[in-house]
Amino acid sequence: MIFVAGASGTIGKLLCNVLNSLNEEFRAFGRSQPESYFDIGNNQWRSGNFDNYESLVQAMDGCDSVFLTCSPGNQMAEHEINVIKVAQELGVKKLVKVSVPNASRIGRTKLQRLHSLSEEFLQQSGLNWSILRPNAFMQNLHGDTQGFNINRKFCLPLEGAEYAFIDALDIAHVAASLITSEGPQNKVFNLTGPDLLTYREVAEIITHISGNKYSFNNITDDEYTEIMKKTGVDTWFIDEILEWFREFRDLNVGNVTSDVKNVLGRAPNNIKHYITKNLSIFS
Repeated sequence: MIFVAGASGTIGKLLCNVLNSLNEEFRAFGRSQPESYFDIGNNQWRSGNFDNYESLVQAMDGCDSVFLTCSPGNQMAEHEINVIKVAQELGVKKLVKVSVPNASRIGRTKLQRLHSLSEEFLQQSGLNWSILRPNAFMQNLHGDTQGFNINRKFCLPLEGAEYAFIDALDIAHVAASLITSEGPQNKVFNLTGPDLLTYREVAEIITHISGNKYSFNNITDDEYTEIMKKTGVDTWFIDEILEWFREFRDLNVGNVTSDVKNVLGRAPNNIKHYITKNLSIFS
């Protein structure tokens, strides 16, 4: 049985859908069960928190593989290491973890540094492991912090920044393939879409496909901060997003890879496919 830790997140929900479609038996674990965009079929849901070790033991007991994704925050590394420790204790054979691009103890962003701690712990755990480092999600294009506003404008401090946007559904398919395959991977997978695109180029593509005018408006970091504060975004998260914006502006995380194709045997979804498939969002 597969244990899906972080099942209420973007990738976790999609992975549950994929596993359900493959008739794979799994147990979903998260803070609260989503009511939509999510189908666990006849599989089990367990509510709980990553900081409650005993609840993790009870929820994971009987599973032989684990998928791990965790919400960003100061205690993220501690929470992920808890999951890995429980997996060790229960004799789990395989763990697939979601990380971030260029995770490193000396990374510019806090998430790079935090993920490096749980990555290192996993690599030394004795478990068969796979680490997924996806680029920016295509889903971010209509998200609260990096998406378009009510006027169909992307107001972001990202002039010239190039993204290798990836559909989170492709990440879920990669995770499903790795977690259900035989044998260890013990490998880091850098997951990207097939193209390097700026937000200005994305706006032009959405305009062409949807028939609605989308645009990109370059703003300063301070202007972005004020917009996010007005919408109630936590200061810690705003600062983290800005660090990632600087990473992308400096072209440190924009390389396209073949890792999705190498795992799935097909090319990742491109931005035109994603927009067309989700046209109602952009109409």
